[in-house]
Amino acid sequence: MIVGYGATTLTPAPSEGAPDLPWDDGRGVVLLEDLLARLDQVPAQRPVATQIVRMTRDDDMSAPRLASVVGADAPLAARVMRLANSAYYGLSGRVRTVAFAVTVLGFTTVRSLALTAAAGVGGTDPVPPGFWRRSACTAVAAGELARPLGLHAPDAFCLGLLSGIGQALLFHADPAGYTPLVEGCEDRWSLLEAERARYGASHVAVSSAALRAWSFPSDMAAALQVVDRWPGSRPAENGDAAAVCLLVAGEVADRVVEPGSPPQDVLHMTGGRVQPGEVAALVRRVPDLAADLVRAVTG
Repeated sequence: MIVGYGATTLTPAPSEGAPDLPWDDGRGVVLLEDLLARLDQVPAQRPVATQIVRMTRDDDMSAPRLASVVGADAPLAARVMRLANSAYYGLSGRVRTVAFAVTVLGFTTVRSLALTAAAGVGGTDPVPPGFWRRSACTAVAAGELARPLGLHAPDAFCLGLLSGIGQALLFHADPAGYTPLVEGCEDRWSLLEAERARYGASHVAVSSAALRAWSFPSDMAAALQVVDRWPGSRPAENGDAAAVCLLVAGEVADRVVEPGSPPQDVLHMTGGRVQPGEVAALVRRVPDLAADLVRAVTG
């Protein structure tokens, strides 16, 4: 069984000693400055996506008003509609308007889709090998784990979906170097180490910086920082449900995407709050939902 934490939203991560920026050690500064510059250029390149991110921070925003802006970006509106009609939301073929789609998905998910569009991770945009399948598996698994861990499922889903956005940013900044880097690593953990060696920060740390730059809830960026420093950050011992959820979701994605990779000890990862049988059940359940999700966001 999965033991809950009793929280109702993503819990601020107790990130002891966490750096404000992922590249504080000074390595790879030039490239990461370029990443920041790319984020600064987004408002001019994707004005609608930028406006959506800004609007979803307004507590008084309504779904019809937000939908009217989403509709101005046809590719983004199509992704919103497809996702709302995906098997994950259980409404296949029944969502016929952008306004209803926005209501089904919620503002956080719409904002996440806007961020992926702004980051150049649209339907036909080039992405690292296996990017969308891993992102979709992580998102679906995080959403499934949220309720028993006492988290808000849509927020956990979005955290999983965006946890790999740093990979796309590194890929776009270093297209000649990043793909060989990915292909030369045996598993996700070795990739994180290779990224730190080449860029001074892992893609998880870059994802955290991107969410912070785009003013996503601070607890989402903090959870990514804690995951980036695992196992030293000890989220299970600190009761950090969001980081634990993301760690387990990543483990589920690993077992689906890279079935030959060495499995992590889930009991150690979660402090016994998630049992190995729960992870095995997710590994069986996630692939079909994730495949439908990939079609929705890339079709």
